Amino acid sequence: MTALPIAERRSDRMDQIRSAALEAFYAKGYHGTSLREIAVLVGIKVPSRGRRTHLR
Repeated sequence: MTALPIAERRSDRMDQIRSAALEAFYAKGYHGTSLREIAVLVGIKVPSRGRRTHLR
């Protein structure tokens, strides 16, 4: 089994993001949807707010 080329994996991920964004926009509207919500729908980990103790 061989790994997919990077361009193909990137294309697949972009398709997932577009689909999730369209679903969220349909449900909540464009202005009611955050990037964080789209990331969660796709399964992308996002940093949590307020956990920047390494910068202090």
